[in-house]
Amino acid sequence: MDIAALSTGISQASLNQSVSIALTKKTMDMAQQNASHMVQMLQAPHPTLGKSIDVKA
Repeated sequence: MDIAALSTGISQASLNQSVSIALTKKTMDMAQQNASHMVQMLQAPHPTLGKSIDVKA
């Protein structure tokens, strides 16, 4: 068994895991921001709601 190849393989696996974790964290942060913006948008008043009255019978 080649120690250099084994070391390189372990290093690449560690790098792949680190990149995967970082990407997952970034995705989770973006999802949290999107959810926060969605809640803010839903709580904002409608710009034309209540501005007119329909008096037709």
